[in-house]
Amino acid sequence: MSSISDFSPQHLASTATAFAKLGVLVDELLEAISAEAIPKISEFTSPDLSLTAWAMAKLGFLHLHLLDSIAAEAIAKCSDFDQQGLSNTAWAFATFAVWHATLFDWIAGSSVCACSAFNAQNLSNTSWSFAVLGVIHVPLLEAISAAALPKISEFTPQNLSNTAWSF
Repeated sequence: MSSISDFSPQHLASTATAFAKLGVLVDELLEAISAEAIPKISEFTSPDLSLTAWAMAKLGFLHLHLLDSIAAEAIAKCSDFDQQGLSNTAWAFATFAVWHATLFDWIAGSSVCACSAFNAQNLSNTSWSFAVLGVIHVPLLEAISAAALPKISEFTPQNLSNTAWSF
């Protein structure tokens, strides 16, 4: 029989994500995932990092040491993140109201360059994340605005509302 110590980073991230999608909060499991993830954080891929952060935020399970580890590793793997990874990571930290200046500087810089490839949800989540933390990053807002206009018909009412509120 396997134990959580046998889980790969992908298995840890997938397990947390599955419970988040189901909306099932099991503190003991998330604590075990966090404890196991931290020493293995350098083995996490960029999707594993963003999904783990997203899952913990979705479930409201705040583990600051894990978030610090995710932030440091995300910055180290910055070139590997796609649009959803950037957006999900920003959203997770903002959901917990955790400001990590270096992480958000990197997310802003990466997002400015990638906004044209963001979908409506990514644009909305990114703008909301910066706004909820009280961060005004003018180049990012300009990039989001420019990317959002041609995609405005793809925005759900919630996406549109969150983006408008952010500005």
